[in-house]
Amino acid sequence: MEECRAESVGIYLSTNLDLLRIFGAENQKALDVMYINWLCMVRAGVLSLEFYTPENKKWRQAHMQARFAILTTLLEAGQGFIELKPVGDDIWIEMDRSKITTVGKEAIGRFLVEMMTLKATADHAGAQALFGKVTGVGEDMLALRKVVLAKKQPRRVFVQGKTVEEDDGSVHYKSYPCSAEGMVLSM
Repeated sequence: MEECRAESVGIYLSTNLDLLRIFGAENQKALDVMYINWLCMVRAGVLSLEFYTPENKKWRQAHMQARFAILTTLLEAGQGFIELKPVGDDIWIEMDRSKITTVGKEAIGRFLVEMMTLKATADHAGAQALFGKVTGVGEDMLALRKVVLAKKQPRRVFVQGKTVEEDDGSVHYKSYPCSAEGMVLSM
């Protein structure tokens, strides 16, 4: 629930043009930042299906469960705000950016109020019921999960070189191969 609250606050506050201005985003740039933020969250919700295990109906990662809950909340908002469309071997996300500050913000606002009320009143049963509803994965989403898994990319490996000081005081840069072995050696 805490991961979900944090992510929801982030997209909710991205609708505040005064806050975006603080970060140098004004006019069309601010609207683009807002749109990209919301679109990335919806995409993350779709990709989160990789971390759902249908056999035991469990989520393997809290962040991903939270992103799926947000996706579900936004889909349930209706009014043509967000649609997920399987197209061939892909998934298209259609978002009406003109509805972010109305339909989207209202849906996330209600969701935040509900989460915060459950938290403030220590309503464990209510929280379980809410998250059971918004993170339950139906047949339509299981079909999308198959597409997500088919499109899954190998996990990225980041290898960073380092500077090494020799016994004689000289310093040189040491690089490592871009591989799992290189990552271990760089540690």
